[in-house]
Amino acid sequence: MPTFPGDNLDNLLTGTNGDDLIQGLGGNDTLLPKLGVDTVDGGSGNDLLIVDYSSINYTGVTPPSGINTSIYSSGTKTYNGYYQASNGNTQNLINFTNIERFQITGTAASDSISTGDGNDTIIGGLGNDNLNAAGGDDRINGGDGNDTILGGTGINIIDGGAGIDTLVDGNFKNATNALRFNDSSTNAPINLSDGTRVSNIEFFTNLTTGDGNDSISYKLRNNNNINTSNGNDTINGGLGRDTISGGTGNDLLIVDYSSNNYTGSAPQAGLTISIFSSGVNGVTGYVFAYYNTNLNLDSISFTNIERFQITGTKVSDRINTGDGNDTINGGAGSDSINAAGGNDNINGGFGNDTITAGSGINIIDGGSGTDTLVDGNFSSATTALSFNDSGSTYAPIILANGTSVSNIELFTNLMTGSGNDSISYTQRTNNNLSTGGGSDTINGGLGKDTVNGEAGNDLLIVDYSNNNYTGSSPQSGITSSISSNGTGGFNGSYTAYYSNNVNNFDSVNFSNIERFSIMGTAANDNIITGDGNDTLVGGLRNDNLNAAGGNDTLIGVAQNAVNPGFGEIDTLNGGNGSDIFILGNVATIFYDDQNTTTVGTSDYALIVDFKANKDFIQLTGPKSDYFLSTSPISGITGTAVYLDKPGSEPDELIAIIEGVTGLDLNSSAFIETQNPSGVLSFSQAIFSTPESSNATITITRQQGTVGAISVILTSSGGTATASDDYDGSPITVDFADGENSKTVTIPINNDISIEGDETLNLTLSSPTGGATLGSLSTATLNIVDDDFLPNITLTIEPNSGVNEDGTENLVYTFTRSGNLTNSLTTYFTLSGDAILDDDYTQTGASITGTNGIITFAPDSATATLIIDPTTDVTLESDETIGITLASDANYIIDTVETVTGTITNDDVLLPSITLEVNPNAVTENGSLNFLYTFTRTGDTTNPLTVNFTLGGTAVRAIDYTQKGANSINNTGGTIVFAANSSTVLLTIDPIGDIYFTPEPEETVEITLANGTGYTISTATPITGTILNDDGTDGNDILNGTAGNDILNGGAGDDTLNGFAGNDIYYVDSLGDVINEAPDEGLDTVRANFSYTLSANVETLFLTDSNPIDGSGNDDNNSITGNSNNNTITGNGGDDILSGGNGNDILVGSVGFDTLTGGRNLDQFVFNTPTEGIDTITDFRVVDDTIVLSASGFGSDLVIGTLAANQFIIGLSATTADQRLIYNSTTGGLFFDADGLDGTAATQFATLATNLALKSADFSIA
Repeated sequence: MPTFPGDNLDNLLTGTNGDDLIQGLGGNDTLLPKLGVDTVDGGSGNDLLIVDYSSINYTGVTPPSGINTSIYSSGTKTYNGYYQASNGNTQNLINFTNIERFQITGTAASDSISTGDGNDTIIGGLGNDNLNAAGGDDRINGGDGNDTILGGTGINIIDGGAGIDTLVDGNFKNATNALRFNDSSTNAPINLSDGTRVSNIEFFTNLTTGDGNDSISYKLRNNNNINTSNGNDTINGGLGRDTISGGTGNDLLIVDYSSNNYTGSAPQAGLTISIFSSGVNGVTGYVFAYYNTNLNLDSISFTNIERFQITGTKVSDRINTGDGNDTINGGAGSDSINAAGGNDNINGGFGNDTITAGSGINIIDGGSGTDTLVDGNFSSATTALSFNDSGSTYAPIILANGTSVSNIELFTNLMTGSGNDSISYTQRTNNNLSTGGGSDTINGGLGKDTVNGEAGNDLLIVDYSNNNYTGSSPQSGITSSISSNGTGGFNGSYTAYYSNNVNNFDSVNFSNIERFSIMGTAANDNIITGDGNDTLVGGLRNDNLNAAGGNDTLIGVAQNAVNPGFGEIDTLNGGNGSDIFILGNVATIFYDDQNTTTVGTSDYALIVDFKANKDFIQLTGPKSDYFLSTSPISGITGTAVYLDKPGSEPDELIAIIEGVTGLDLNSSAFIETQNPSGVLSFSQAIFSTPESSNATITITRQQGTVGAISVILTSSGGTATASDDYDGSPITVDFADGENSKTVTIPINNDISIEGDETLNLTLSSPTGGATLGSLSTATLNIVDDDFLPNITLTIEPNSGVNEDGTENLVYTFTRSGNLTNSLTTYFTLSGDAILDDDYTQTGASITGTNGIITFAPDSATATLIIDPTTDVTLESDETIGITLASDANYIIDTVETVTGTITNDDVLLPSITLEVNPNAVTENGSLNFLYTFTRTGDTTNPLTVNFTLGGTAVRAIDYTQKGANSINNTGGTIVFAANSSTVLLTIDPIGDIYFTPEPEETVEITLANGTGYTISTATPITGTILNDDGTDGNDILNGTAGNDILNGGAGDDTLNGFAGNDIYYVDSLGDVINEAPDEGLDTVRANFSYTLSANVETLFLTDSNPIDGSGNDDNNSITGNSNNNTITGNGGDDILSGGNGNDILVGSVGFDTLTGGRNLDQFVFNTPTEGIDTITDFRVVDDTIVLSASGFGSDLVIGTLAANQFIIGLSATTADQRLIYNSTTGGLFFDADGLDGTAATQFATLATNLALKSADFSIA
């Protein structure tokens, strides 16, 4: 197996297409095996393994094609493993150890390539590759095919290449600008300031973004892990099982499962969103929806999300969001939607949806189906709202604060505003109703309801008349609990069981109610109301009605029964106020049992607190059909009311007025039948309203309140003009069953004309439902004029002025007092030395020359003129803008003086930027770099960013790297001067060719570009030239620089001129000439043939594996052999000679030389004993030989092996024959020309001590 050993220097070791052993040993080596089965050991140092399998075109299945990788760590960022790829007929394998960096090029098939944590390069080539770069700053190119790339940690440059490529771990946490991602096309290139570059990537399955407002818009079913760090991000993970963290910022999570058509129940179909917790960085929770019966689901586990945009599936979804401003579309199915807080936009879509909108200003559309809004919040409404639970779709409700509700059929919980609202429910649902201000009518229907009338004179309607349960366990009938709230209203509850199940009951817990209309059950009811004008209807059985204060109507019976009052004794207590006790209606006498044989003592009304001076008893028919007597009931005193029966039939007892005597049937205390539908009248003869407000008109319904009725209110005549002063459209006023008053609004047109008070006439007409008109069926409305000329004032902020280059503007505020209803045009003039469009621009007004117009919007008290100074760099004086109000008949000027604003000049003499480069030429493999010096003259107080463009034929990151730029890309960048600094350095470091590729000279051109805060003095491009130091196959002349250059002439007879610096020469031709002058650095030659160092070159390495020789010059040289047999000659100077692995011959020649034979059988040659004292560092007894020249040493030495009597180990010769003396204590080797005859011995070498030397270790030549 061919062996390619390195040394302790930085070597390039290239193998063959056979089976090679490559050993880097010490140094930072580049190791390039080729095809075959190779073993590579990087040794110590930071070694690069280059694997290039791009020539392998095999794409078969058996054996498997493509690169197969095994890699594991053997230390800190040092790796062992192998790369394997088949040619189809043969296997190519690289077993590697002690490698820190990798450069891997794949095959034409689908490769699986992994590297370590060094700075690696991976090129996938053809095929669908799987590329994993682990840590380090890597360069990855997927090439053709649909590649999957894992960049790992570090600053990576990634190019997916052609095909549909996936980056598994896109880490852009250092990004400061907004990033955009999708999974439908190739994403735009991403270039970060830290050097990260990503291009030609179609999919990012795992993402970390930075500080920008990022957008991730996925649709496909992939399992993504997304973390958007900072910024207000928009995140749509698409389908699949995703994990998403919004990080900090106000982040929007988009979930669109509208394509999910699964409708099964095992597992349960539909989308489910659950919120676990919330905090300062949004909410945490999960989303999931199964999409088939195999338990396959799409899901999202999310954290730190502030806002949601949710689109549901085709079936019933369970959607919950947080307190952000969310958008929800339930889609098909009967969905449950809970939006919590925030200003939300909710569309139920198809199906019977239940929506909880939460707090905030919401836009709600129930969509099709019978939809329920659980928490209708209309508390900001100022107009009357009406609600029922009939199932019909409500008209859209749009409030001034932006709340909008449409396509809703049911409201189970309601909050209304300051209008006179009507809620008329009948169904058994559990409602929570709060009606705000206004005189509201509230009927929660059946169910367990909570009602809060809040402010206003509110009517609570409770109708339990269809409750036929009469049991005693639990107790049937209405039970009442009521107490004053201290402000005229009442709190309490009404409860009635409707079956013998204790959980089945209707109830209403109420607060802040002023009036009641209560209809009892078929059982014994106990109904108590408050001090308002109440209506109490007991229904069947024995009822107890207690109306407390107010003008109340009490009816003990069910009026629609076949025989109202039959078999029941009702107790009626009207309390204070003027009450009406109803003993009959137009059609029926109550409490007449129709029994012709009894006097009716088993059914009657017991009136317990009748006050003759203000209460009334209503009788059916003429008073002559009745008579008064004393109470026939034992224990009850007072007056009895009898129905006078004809003939011999006993008269019928229908009522007892307890504790009251002396009543007269013909007095006003007894009234004949009232109109049960009511008598309608204006509440007063004269109404009044200011012109700025709409008129509120109250219509009362007296006598009866049975049934729904209506009446038409018209307005006409008087001094007011319809359309100009008011809306004269007729108004239909609807009364619900039980309502006894109604308030309506007549719109008044608020103008700015000064015209005095005006009147209009109001008329009631066309009552329906059996109602009639009362005596006050006409009234007058006075419209009080409130118009006067507005006063105009003018102010400015800031009054200290603004800088012309700043962000602050001059703001002139025009303010008007008085009526704001209509728009108002105001005039002004301009003065001052600032010029419109030159020194400033304006918004808010219309300006021509020195005249201006500004308009107040309707309902606005202010109008604003904004003066925006124009930025310039011209040194000039401060400039002023004066605004003076101009007269007009439609307003009065309060601010008569000119209001002046100042634009302060803030321009200074800008610093000037120059640019130069030194040196202006360097070699690509040398050590010298370009130093571009940016210099600013003038003001250096503050930091300054300077722009530049980047040109030339050299390509950044391929031909050179840079240090010192604040930001840079392939076309330009920026540098930053620190505060108080006048210079900045930009270093351009050429990248040497690994393969010594000859190429033209390349240039780097940097040109100063315009920017803010400086001027350019160096307008022309400043060019640095990267000199090619790699030869062609011809006869080349290569010139180095003053730096440390690497010159490789390639084939041909080349002339290599290194000049100053520590240069390295590669020679491979006998005709190569190296020119070095004295004192121009320590230079090195690498030769692959026998070579003698030319003058002024210090070091020689013999390369390749052929048996070649090397010789030095008269300088102090260092010469190292290769792995074969070498003859190495030092010549003059104190040389260091190393043999390597072959059987080497080392000839120090003149000077004090250091000789290392290395492995195998080496010879150390000495020409004379007086050329110097050489040191042999690794002499091995038996293996190595010391060769002495017979002619140079003389003294009877005979060619061949040294005679035994001519060698001694000791301090000196002991016989006349002894010539070579080895001092084993010091290691000194001496030559004694005459033994004991008196001539002193001469030391010519130093060996290790205590060697077992013998005469056989010496040879005479």
